[in-house]
Amino acid sequence: MQQLFFSEVLPQHRSMATVGMTVWLTDPPPSLTSMQYAMECILQEITAVGSSLEGLDSGISALMTKTKSICLDNAGFQNCVTDLEHRVTTVESRLTEVPETRNFPFYAAR
Repeated sequence: MQQLFFSEVLPQHRSMATVGMTVWLTDPPPSLTSMQYAMECILQEITAVGSSLEGLDSGISALMTKTKSICLDNAGFQNCVTDLEHRVTTVESRLTEVPETRNFPFYAAR
């Protein structure tokens, strides 16, 4: 299998969430460091864009499901997932409180 390196992924995608999901879905499963990087990429875009998350909901759900299945054998992954869930929930609640952020220009330009 071809190994995916961050230096190869980053120039090809302007969306950090896309980078995160690309790194996440490599086969064989990525290392813990790669998983954390993928989560950070996704969270970075969610936080920066301030969107309603409509376009990322399905990606986040898939991410959670995949992570939880991997976590069963690794306590480190479980800690990552718990942190990710907490942070996504926090971002979602903030976006609900500030509805005007849902029309952020970044998504309008896509």
